[in-house]
Amino acid sequence: MNQTSPNKYSGLTEFEVRQKQFVGGYNELPASSFRNFLKVLVEIVCEPMVYLLLGCAIIYLFLGNSTESISLVGFLILILVITISQEFKAENALKALKDLTSPRALVIRGGKRKRVAGRELVTNDIVIINEGDRIPAAVMRP
Repeated sequence: MNQTSPNKYSGLTEFEVRQKQFVGGYNELPASSFRNFLKVLVEIVCEPMVYLLLGCAIIYLFLGNSTESISLVGFLILILVITISQEFKAENALKALKDLTSPRALVIRGGKRKRVAGRELVTNDIVIINEGDRIPAAVMRP
């Protein structure tokens, strides 16, 4: 490849790119498994503070203070709802931040220069690297 004039190369077509992505997947590390609602709920319920509040509610119930017991259980449910909501909001924010910070690459596809996310790179892509650019993973010199 002549490094001084990359414009003479046409690169891959969009069809070839989609085909390679279908066969080989995206150029990214396997993501950590998404935590579902039940998994988050179990993590929160296993907290010592939840046990303490639940224990106090049971003690109040045995002492005959059903009003106190019901209010403690109500607050416990409220805490669970708020905590689960915050967990999912934080997870979504991290996903958005990860997408914003993903490296981008300048490639030649279909004869045109195009900036794509690093995860969209495929085998045989022609990547143009300038001084100071972050090089996406799996890019190698010919």
